[in-house]
Amino acid sequence: MGSALGRREAAERKARKAEEARKARLNSKFHCVFSVNTERSEQVGLGVSGSGAELSLPGKAAVFNTGAVSSLGPIRLQSGVVLRRPGILRAVKETAEHCCRTLYRATPHGCEAKSTDTANLKKFMEYVQQRSTEKLSKFLEKGLDPNFHDPDTGECPLTLASQLEGCAELIKVLKSGGAHLDFRTKDGITALHRAVRTKNHTALITLLDLGASPDYKDSRGLTPLYHSSMVGGDPYCCELLLHDHAQVGCVDENGWQEIHQACRHGHVQHLEHLLFYGADMSSQNASGNTALHVCALYNQDSCARVLLFRGANKEIKNYNSQTAFQVCTE
Repeated sequence: MGSALGRREAAERKARKAEEARKARLNSKFHCVFSVNTERSEQVGLGVSGSGAELSLPGKAAVFNTGAVSSLGPIRLQSGVVLRRPGILRAVKETAEHCCRTLYRATPHGCEAKSTDTANLKKFMEYVQQRSTEKLSKFLEKGLDPNFHDPDTGECPLTLASQLEGCAELIKVLKSGGAHLDFRTKDGITALHRAVRTKNHTALITLLDLGASPDYKDSRGLTPLYHSSMVGGDPYCCELLLHDHAQVGCVDENGWQEIHQACRHGHVQHLEHLLFYGADMSSQNASGNTALHVCALYNQDSCARVLLFRGANKEIKNYNSQTAFQVCTE
């Protein structure tokens, strides 16, 4: 009798401990754990399908969105399925630790999101503005996902940081806390675009050193180099992008390339850099205008001199059958 009672009490203690452990897991930061089989070419027990992203574990389910990962878009992950596609596998591996910042609690009715307090997000953005890396680190250690949009401005923490002076350490803290380098604002701008538009070469150098691609595109399909050609400012930003192998020849909806924009705004040093890295002086926009035509239209004689010195073709006609000289004399 005593032996049976002892076994029942032991079973009850075990059940209580299991319940306490389950509650502790639900209230703790959730990490995505991969089961990697190196003998089978790093096949991971995860599958991809549909939209969103889901990882199912015994007694718990987590849902997270990997839409900011490269150009893959939303990914759905499930246990028990082998993933073999190298591109998705790499992206999932790189971001999984931070994708699970948003917890989903198992309930009798399914998975209910544990929402992040809006006040905390606002405070986080304030700390970014104040460049308070210590306070930001504490937020990130508690599991806050830095990939979010400010409800008032549409900015994300990394794009806000990239506008500030002396932001190198701030950007590194956000990156180590899970910020995606290609995460876009609501307007479709990445931190690299923002750094270029605010002429912040410190932020630009830091982002490139951390692995940001100089060919990220905004919602209009325009690269940071294109934006640099428009906004001008320190030509060092333009040179940095080109030195980091930024592609030249990005075309907007009107057929304008970086070389057209540099000539339109009279950015001589940017033009020099573009030509040195292979910009096509004969490229025509949707109206058939070359960079030399643009110089004529906007009275940019300094840029015109550079083009002529570099051997630009003066005889090319636009779609109105006009040479640059004829445009200039109208």
